[in-house]
Amino acid sequence: MLAGDDGATQCGYGAGRGVTQGEAPLVLAGKYRVLRRIGAGGMGVVLAVENVRTGGLFALKVLRRATVPDEMVRRFVLEARAAVRVKHPNVVQVFDLEDDPETASLYIVQELLEGETLGARLRRDGALALDDALAIAEPLMEALALAHGMDVVHRDLKPENVILVAAPGGRCVPKLIDFGIAKLLDRGAGSILTAEGMIGTPA
Repeated sequence: MLAGDDGATQCGYGAGRGVTQGEAPLVLAGKYRVLRRIGAGGMGVVLAVENVRTGGLFALKVLRRATVPDEMVRRFVLEARAAVRVKHPNVVQVFDLEDDPETASLYIVQELLEGETLGARLRRDGALALDDALAIAEPLMEALALAHGMDVVHRDLKPENVILVAAPGGRCVPKLIDFGIAKLLDRGAGSILTAEGMIGTPA
């Protein structure tokens, strides 16, 4: 999902070394070999992993049930449900939500993005040129419009939740991430699924 936190280039990151448990590589849910730690936040830790069965690379967002309140578990599940609804080239792709009883953890399996946050770009380079700003804003607006059409409201749009992914020709493609406080509108059932408490990131 996210850019790595070591060995960064402007739009890409190195592969990193595998995380070990003793002498053996750490494998989660019996199939995800941990390559590196990408980051951590209020909703758990994010790891770059390799599926040992297929060789595919993914980002694994991990939440330990025993260390968080039930409301955070509910928000974690809601994040997966919200993101999987929205299929757009500028939204991080979510593939699965897994429950690992051995570690009492939930895993969101999603696209591994190589790049940096828009926030990191702004801190490094300052204000964007108009053409660069439009190249980021326009596809994100299209992605948000699609999300709203799918009854998903993100509710935490900010530079840290946009990843600029390296693309051919030196371009960076913006990807919207982190649907942890999204709102799902279930019009058929006449209900709204959302997180309780403070919404968004404090200014």
